[in-house]
Amino acid sequence: REQAQEEEEEERHAREQAAVAEQARAAAHSRHAEEARVQAEEEAEAERRHASEKAEQAARNLKEAAEKERLAAVAEHAREAAERARSLAQTTPAKQADLAEARFLVVSVIAARNLPRTDITTGQADPYCKLTLGDEHHDTAVIIKSLNPHWRESFHFARASGTLSVEVWDWNRVMSHSLISSTTIHLSADTVATSDGPGAERWIELHAPGSTKPRGEICISLVAAPALPGNSAPANGSKNISRPEAGPSQEAGPSRP
Repeated sequence: REQAQEEEEEERHAREQAAVAEQARAAAHSRHAEEARVQAEEEAEAERRHASEKAEQAARNLKEAAEKERLAAVAEHAREAAERARSLAQTTPAKQADLAEARFLVVSVIAARNLPRTDITTGQADPYCKLTLGDEHHDTAVIIKSLNPHWRESFHFARASGTLSVEVWDWNRVMSHSLISSTTIHLSADTVATSDGPGAERWIELHAPGSTKPRGEICISLVAAPALPGNSAPANGSKNISRPEAGPSQEAGPSRP
């Protein structure tokens, strides 16, 4: 009986030791799990900070690149302005003499670009250009559904001085035609060429009606001449734009500056 009691006591003691060991293992496992969780959170936070730093650096790089591009564009614009000023200073006397002898002005409407949408259904516009110089006015053909129309039409005016009004209108089949944008050009030695060619073409910014807000651009050339080809008289008055006319091909247009 004493031996049985001793064995029972030993077995109880062994069970207690096993329970203590199990508790120790559970505590160690919980401690390791907590340490792993903390480490994972720290790694995640480090990755987040790293990603945030990379995003901030990328934003700074983009901002610096944009600023460099802006400064380069400003410098290029200043260089072109200086070049135009030098060219004008060299050619103005002869050019003014040519303009003084000029009796006619040939205005070529080449194209327009970046016009606003006027039709919410198609997301397009039906533009045509209206030119006015003194009592004379001319209209181009209507180009259907285009925000970047190409006309390549030329018109003759019986004077080469004053202020030329350039308006882009949206043709409408039912309602009144609406003015999209416009600009005015003072005819002088720095705006009118005395010989035709690619150098006479220029892009000019258009503005919203009654505002200086940019609204598209138009490419035109202005050439003064002492007489029209073939001694023909300039046509006066506008073309009939009650319906769209078949415009020239839209495939080719003036090169972008």
